[in-house]
Amino acid sequence: MVSVRLCPKCQSPVAADLRMCLTCGQTLQPLESSRLISSVPGRSSAGSAYPASGPVGAPPPPPPAYGASAASPPPPSYLAAAAPPPPPPVYPSASAAPPYPAAGGQPLPAYLAAASAPPPPPPAYQATPGAPPPPPPGYGTPPPPSYLTPASPPAASSYLTPAGGTPSYLTPVPAAPPPPPVGWTGQPATPAPVPPPVPTLVEPRRAVAPHFVFDTGLRLPVAGPGLIGRGPESREPGVTCTAITDPDRSVSKVHLEYGRDEYGLWVKDRGSTNGSTLQHAGGVATPLVAGEATRLVTGDVVTFGHRSFRVEEV
Repeated sequence: MVSVRLCPKCQSPVAADLRMCLTCGQTLQPLESSRLISSVPGRSSAGSAYPASGPVGAPPPPPPAYGASAASPPPPSYLAAAAPPPPPPVYPSASAAPPYPAAGGQPLPAYLAAASAPPPPPPAYQATPGAPPPPPPGYGTPPPPSYLTPASPPAASSYLTPAGGTPSYLTPVPAAPPPPPVGWTGQPATPAPVPPPVPTLVEPRRAVAPHFVFDTGLRLPVAGPGLIGRGPESREPGVTCTAITDPDRSVSKVHLEYGRDEYGLWVKDRGSTNGSTLQHAGGVATPLVAGEATRLVTGDVVTFGHRSFRVEEV
């Protein structure tokens, strides 16, 4: 004998030894023997409407079909067959009859009649024998833009254009001659006589002669070669020998040699005992190298021993 019970969710018969409904998947709890369907013919002890099982050894009867009685539950949604999709809508074509029929014999409104009216047929072209076919409408060379089209000249106004002539604003007006200058008599003016140039008397420039001004007050003009010392002597003609008073005997007998050429003045130490120095204007005194000529300019001061002289121009 096979014992069955009812699913609390879908009321389907389920074997007593199963813990899940095979119809709806509901989890089942173990029940007491009073909830089981009896195997005696007739109604079960649980009051189910399903008949009891048959004789021992006979197969169990199949479950009743859905909808057999008014008390049968509807099938679950996931078992229901999917409904077929709705057919696609049918749109009326432009050449078809108006979609909105006239109701009661009244004509359609103008906006509905214009929307449902078929488009006009394309224009028919009459071909000329031997002529090329005309281009389709909408094609061809487009006109040039307005900014590339040359502007036409302005039309002459009737009140500015004389009869049979050129407009007055296009006729060049000759320029008026300049007025004559003040005092013009029609004859060219006679140029005034130019006085002869006055000769300018230029005073001849005196030659600049350099001088050696010693600290003792002596002024020695430099015109050629010469010697300076405590008692210089020379056998060469044209050499000027200048003796300097020196009580301290700091100046050698022939202390300095000087001269003048096309480049200016020069001075040379003749190997003196105490030596010589040269100081430029605003500069520092520099020792003279014995036997080497050094250039002199105006304002230089040469010191030899305890004596000195300044270069000046007179």
